[in-house]
Amino acid sequence: MIRVGLGQIAAGTSAAANLKRIANTVDQAHGADVGLLILPEYSSYWDPDEFGRGFLKNAQSAADGEFVTRLTGLASSTDMWIVAGMLETAPQDDSRVFNTVVVFSPSGAVELTYRKVHLYDAFGGTESAFLLHGDVDQRTSFRAGGLTFGVSTCYDVRFPEIMRRSDVDPADVLVLPAVWTPGPLKSMHWEALIRARAIENTAYLAAVTPPAPESIGQSRVLNPDGTVLGEAGGKETLITVDLDAKVVRAERMRNTSLDSRRYRVIGD
Repeated sequence: MIRVGLGQIAAGTSAAANLKRIANTVDQAHGADVGLLILPEYSSYWDPDEFGRGFLKNAQSAADGEFVTRLTGLASSTDMWIVAGMLETAPQDDSRVFNTVVVFSPSGAVELTYRKVHLYDAFGGTESAFLLHGDVDQRTSFRAGGLTFGVSTCYDVRFPEIMRRSDVDPADVLVLPAVWTPGPLKSMHWEALIRARAIENTAYLAAVTPPAPESIGQSRVLNPDGTVLGEAGGKETLITVDLDAKVVRAERMRNTSLDSRRYRVIGD
């Protein structure tokens, strides 16, 4: 069992301010006995008025940049897992960067770096103009609190096959940091998509996005049967939920749809 926290916080254009907001959220989560804290996509930098323009300038190394260095310290000092989205430099490309989710272990190590596979080229967005696609065969999962966590990012949720990749197949907990931008039907899409991913995979789903107006808010933790365990409104907040592997096993015994699959997912 592990207590998971969703930090519904908003990043801005100041790296120092973003790190201070994260540190405050980590302190709050630590005080609530959270074992694994999930923060939104683009936690290192976000400018909704100039989408993409500052990505290259504000990207950092996922190995030893200031953002990673500070969060490894926060993870080790609180004995907490931390999951957070950042802009990562790409040495092979001097015009685009990676949209990366980094998983920090309680020992202060970088456990996983997941680079977003599906870029947001929809609803007027053009992430591929500023970002590189992540490798479809990259590792996407890690173990914590007796559960397997599978990581994806925001727009990935519209592609259900990513959550059934061979190394998770599927995970016990689906982790989805996002910046779900407001717009017509977007709240309805968010609710429908995350609920479907939980139900079809009989897995917990933890989806966190910034508060309004940067995003829609509405961060949620869903049970493997699709019911809501915890949810946020539109304001900055921290929600906490206890997750238990026994609940996943029980739901997969009750709902055996995974055993009935006739297809497997392979990388493109």
